[in-house]
Amino acid sequence: MKVQWFKQDEEMLPGLNVKTDSSDTYTSLGLSKCQRKDTGEVRVKIKNEHGTIDATTQLIVLDKPTPPQPPIEVVESSLSTIEFKWRTPKDDGGCPVTNYVLERQQLGRNTWTKLGDIPGKPSYRDTDVDPGRKYTYRIKAKNTEGISDVMETDDIAAGLLSNTGGSNIIGYNLEKRKRGSNLWSMVNRPNEPIKEKKCAVKDVIEGAEYEFRVAAINISGAGDPSGPSELVFARDPKKPPGKVIDLKLTGSNYNSLSLSWTKPKTVVGVEDEAKGYFVEVRPIDNIEWSRCNATASILTSFTVIGLKSMAMYWVRVIGTNDGGEGDPQGFDNYIIAMPPPGQYCSDLAQHVI
Repeated sequence: MKVQWFKQDEEMLPGLNVKTDSSDTYTSLGLSKCQRKDTGEVRVKIKNEHGTIDATTQLIVLDKPTPPQPPIEVVESSLSTIEFKWRTPKDDGGCPVTNYVLERQQLGRNTWTKLGDIPGKPSYRDTDVDPGRKYTYRIKAKNTEGISDVMETDDIAAGLLSNTGGSNIIGYNLEKRKRGSNLWSMVNRPNEPIKEKKCAVKDVIEGAEYEFRVAAINISGAGDPSGPSELVFARDPKKPPGKVIDLKLTGSNYNSLSLSWTKPKTVVGVEDEAKGYFVEVRPIDNIEWSRCNATASILTSFTVIGLKSMAMYWVRVIGTNDGGEGDPQGFDNYIIAMPPPGQYCSDLAQHVI
C-alpha cells in the first residue's frame, strides 16, 4: 500500500517539519512550525493493487493577529476628551479579534500608561486628558492565540479653544522658559504669529529642560497665555532598544527558573541602548503574559520565582529605555518548572530509596 499526502497538489515528503505514520488500517500526518500561510487544502491519496482512493480536508492554522491598521481617524478632540478609531488587522489570525490593548504616553514624558483591554470595536474614547496636551497611543489586537505587534499613532492634541473672543483666530504666540529661570522668552517674532497649531523650537540648549505656553491672537490682539506645559528635555527622541541576545536558561527547579542574556546591540538612529529589562512568563494554557518585575532590572540575569511544580511556561525578556520597550525575545519552546534531568533523576532515586 502506498500513502501520499499533498498540500495544494504538492506532495509533502517526510522531513524536519513533516511526519507521517501509516499501517494497514490507518495513516496520520503531523506538521510542526506551521504558519498562517500554510492554511489550505490537504489531500491524502492511498493506492494498492485494487485501486486508488483519496480524501480532502482543510488545514486551518491559527495565530495571533497582525497589527491594527492606520490611518487613525480623530472623531473628537475637546478640552476633556480624545476619541479616535482605526482599521482592523489585515489578518485576524484565523479567529476573531476579541480585544484591543491600549497604552498612552503624554508628549514630553517617558512612561507609557496601560489603558486596559478594550472590547473588539476598533475605536476608543479617552476622557482622562488635560486640555492642550498631546498624546500618543499604542494599539495591539488580541485573539485567543495571542497579542499582535503594536501600531503607534501620531501625536493627538486634546482641547480646542472654548472662547475665541467673537472673531477668528489669526495665529498664536509661543513662549519658552528654561528650568530655573523666571523669564519667559518669545519663540516667534512679535509681529509674526504662528499660523499652525504646532511649531519646531530650535533655539534651545541640548540637555536643558524647558516649558512652554501659548497665547491665541485675534484681530483685537493676543489673549492670556495658557498654563505652562510639562518640562521637556531638549534632546533627540530616544528609540526603543532591540531584542536581547543569547537568551539562556541557566538554572531551574520545581518553583523557579534562572535566566541570563546579553544586552541588545545599539544601532544608531534605529535602536538605542537598553537601560533595563522586564521578564515575563505565560503558562502554556494561558494567553496573558505576567510581568515578573514591576520596575526594570539593570542586570542581564534574572530568577523567576513562585512557579508551579512541573508546570510549563513560555518565557521572554524585553529591553527598555526612555524611548519605550523593545520587542520581546523568548525561547523557541516552553520551559518546564523542574530541575535539570540529571538532578531530577537523583531526586527521584532518593524518594524511591
